[in-house]
Amino acid sequence: MKVAGMLLCLSAVVSVVMSVVARTEAPTRELVSAYGGAVFALLLGLGLIMGKSWVRILFLLIMGFATIGLLAIGWVLRSFREVQAMALAVLILAVGYFVLLFRKEGSRTRATVGAALVVVGMASTVATEIWMMDFGKRIFGDALRRAASDQPEYDDPEAGLSIKPPAGWVILRRDAELYRNVPSRVTLAQPDAGAVAFINQVEKPLGLANLDQYLDGFLANVRNGGIDAEQTDRSDTTVGPTAARRMALTWAEEGRRHSGFITAWIDGKRVFSLMGATLGPWTDAVDRQFAALEGALRFTAPVATALTDAEQRVTSVCPIFTAESVRMVARRIPAGSAAEDYFRVGWSWAIKGQAQLDAASVAELRELMGTLFAGMSASERQTFGTYSEKVRGGRRTGHDEDMKSMRILGEAARRMPAASLGRLQALTDAALTVGALL
Repeated sequence: MKVAGMLLCLSAVVSVVMSVVARTEAPTRELVSAYGGAVFALLLGLGLIMGKSWVRILFLLIMGFATIGLLAIGWVLRSFREVQAMALAVLILAVGYFVLLFRKEGSRTRATVGAALVVVGMASTVATEIWMMDFGKRIFGDALRRAASDQPEYDDPEAGLSIKPPAGWVILRRDAELYRNVPSRVTLAQPDAGAVAFINQVEKPLGLANLDQYLDGFLANVRNGGIDAEQTDRSDTTVGPTAARRMALTWAEEGRRHSGFITAWIDGKRVFSLMGATLGPWTDAVDRQFAALEGALRFTAPVATALTDAEQRVTSVCPIFTAESVRMVARRIPAGSAAEDYFRVGWSWAIKGQAQLDAASVAELRELMGTLFAGMSASERQTFGTYSEKVRGGRRTGHDEDMKSMRILGEAARRMPAASLGRLQALTDAALTVGALL
């Protein structure tokens, strides 16, 4: 029994060493379980060294039931070589201990054979545990392969998003059960790395000031969902031509440690996000896989691009409107609207808002408008005056009428001195801002 006891104490020490080596992989509760098992094995070993018969019987029972259970699991999961190897290693270990402990008093030959079997079984177990460190990731990878589609790429022209998965990555089927409840426009996976990624877009939340506020809300929602996620980093990045913010995370879920990130960016009234996750720690290999995926993502920023184009089209024809005025109007109409649509809405707001300015501003604006009208011909003043009254009264105007009045106003504005035009722009902006609220 003493030989078995010493070997059992040695196995407890090996178990602790293996747990320390794998501590970056295993969640806390698994480490606690491993340490608890090692202490229990150490106590049993000491009992065997002391020659306690009841400890011998208890250990044989525990070893017998454990072996039967593991062999059953090995049969159920017989398609996994790691499980078969572990079952064989434990079986050798169990036979060795059985040879050592079947009789209380043993011969030298039985002790030698039993000890040899235990050492071989212990070494096989350690080797298999090292092999199985990525076992969970491989099972996960098999599930991802079953959920893969044959879709070669994802393209959403309206959102300006497209991606052709890089080598190793696949697009998952929309009907796949694996991530059916995770909101996303498209879900991608790298089965060999046990990595997944979700690309999504949502309406920009009311009052959202910046991307950090959005990321803070995301983290709070994850924690409110019962997942103890921890932010490890936050940094600036870009997605296509658009500025973005990236937050790195780590969390434990279903007894396993995960790591990942979320990158968020805004285009118009929409917030886009790319979320990536992997089982285990964030390694250099995982980082390379996600870098390849991010490099394959294409984003054209359709709203920002259309808005920049609208700014150029409106301000070049009618310079009393500034880029800020155009952006304000774009909050109410599609960014890709015609220049005359921007003008009609902006001018209607300016007319409504000018009466709400302070007396000094109203007087200055009246004087500037007088200078502006002086630069128009009589027919142009008539046309523009009639148009302004229709807009003031909320009557419908045609696109040709909008464009003609915008050109009349713009040409007159270009004849004004630069200083006067600057003041007219500032007061028009102020009136338009107030009018937008009325």
